[in-house]
Amino acid sequence: KKLFPPDMESAVTEERFLFDELGTGTLVIGQPSDGALVYVNGKSAGLAPLTVELRAGPNYITREALGRPTITKTVMIDGGGSTATLDDPLPEHKGGAALRAAAAEVGRSPAGPKLRAAHGAIGAPELLLLARATSEGEDVAVAAFLYEMQGGKLIRKGEGRVPAAD
Repeated sequence: KKLFPPDMESAVTEERFLFDELGTGTLVIGQPSDGALVYVNGKSAGLAPLTVELRAGPNYITREALGRPTITKTVMIDGGGSTATLDDPLPEHKGGAALRAAAAEVGRSPAGPKLRAAHGAIGAPELLLLARATSEGEDVAVAAFLYEMQGGKLIRKGEGRVPAAD
């Protein structure tokens, strides 16, 4: 038996009872989140749309997508094999549509016309850092590109893989 401080023991016992009694449920993260990076309770779950099995009770779902603010939402899972959906659209950032339109140009040097237009739409910073994430099996491949926008030159590029969390 694990020992917990007296003030935590009842919370741990209650949580364990909830898990044992209710089990898990399914969360479907739908089309309005298409392409968003999804984190479940702080751990990477992959790219939307996707379906995940979660413990009963509150779960914290974070979605990140190009041109959109990062949103974290608490989703209650009833357990007992129930299914919940998260299909509300992510709001648009200033210049978000222009950034998505320029996505095909990311990684090219010099910056193409759509990327230059997106640069102007977000306030014309001197440097522009863009990242692309794609799902590759259980992993997420990430590439980052840093542009100096005065000349539109790609000055740094980095790539890597992030394993999906357990």
